[in-house]
Amino acid sequence: MKTYVLLVGLIVALLVSGCIAPIQPLPAQPAPVATADTTDAEAAAPSDAELAAYTETVKASLIAHLWRWTTYRSDAENVTVDTPTDYTLTFLEDGTLEIKADCNNAAATYVVDGFTGGIEIGPATLAACVSDSRSDQFLQLLGKATQFIASDTQLIIILDADTSVMVLDTDITTAVTFCGDDALTINTVEDTLAPELSATLDQGLVSLVQSPPRPGPGAVMMIETAQGRYFKSIGVADVETCEPLAADSHYQIGSNTKMMTSAIIFQLQEEGVLSISDPLRQWLPDLAAQLPYGDQITIDMLLTHTSGLYDYFDVSDTDGATIADGETDKAMLTRAFTPQELVTLVADSGLSYFEPAAEGEWQYSNTGYILLGLIIE
Repeated sequence: MKTYVLLVGLIVALLVSGCIAPIQPLPAQPAPVATADTTDAEAAAPSDAELAAYTETVKASLIAHLWRWTTYRSDAENVTVDTPTDYTLTFLEDGTLEIKADCNNAAATYVVDGFTGGIEIGPATLAACVSDSRSDQFLQLLGKATQFIASDTQLIIILDADTSVMVLDTDITTAVTFCGDDALTINTVEDTLAPELSATLDQGLVSLVQSPPRPGPGAVMMIETAQGRYFKSIGVADVETCEPLAADSHYQIGSNTKMMTSAIIFQLQEEGVLSISDPLRQWLPDLAAQLPYGDQITIDMLLTHTSGLYDYFDVSDTDGATIADGETDKAMLTRAFTPQELVTLVADSGLSYFEPAAEGEWQYSNTGYILLGLIIE
């Protein structure tokens, strides 16, 4: 029964000492209930129903945001993180956790159970980041988590040292940041569904441009059913001009192109133009010469993500930002890269996940498919 009192006492002590910034508002913790068997210093534990409700509240707050590491406080050390966007947590509904630790990435699972919680770190890349990186420290501290306290803007992770905490915050850029509430205007092309269903779909459409962790500047939704058709758009096509997104706007299809790219590679092999056993240097000698282990990489390794090539999404620039940081770095929302620039970004970093075709190793890499596209061209 003392657990509640001790945990709340710890947070109050840290706030008073100035170790962490005040948090407003925190999820309402179940209040202790005095009984005939309790003293002034000890209150009865919350009921199972109250703990369950509190657990769900904390989980909802965790999932609602992309969290950035800002500070670490303990009796022995006070750390302010210079580049919070390099150290992020994305909690998912299925109990898994995506971790970005500077130049490394890790998969993990997390548990929230009332006032207790934890993180179990799973597979992680082990690249050597810059000398002042806190990648190792970030991952080690996360593995010591014992409780999560989350509000709309701040996450406190209490560690097993009892008097040490990690503090994370959230700062998500959306189309509204650039264009105001006009970015939330829904453009209706056709809607013949029942009003209740349409209202629910409208909420989903808005969430695509508003909800963390990765809201888009705009979205189009089209649904055809036997009961009717729903075809609407929301957001902007350009965050600089704030031009509304038309429902017939053309979209890049992202990683769907990987299936097309691999199919074309195999067609070229059937035609005798190339072989998937060909070394990268045979087709792109200049780029191969720049890449780590570039002379050992084959087309087959690029196809199967076994080349060890670093993903350009994970490479930080001189300011600590990556090209995937549009949520927090507004400039990234309007910046464009050529395929050659993306490959050069990886080459200049000198980073790789592992040696090509290392036994038992596999790592998803967009860089590999950029190179396959250049080979096809």
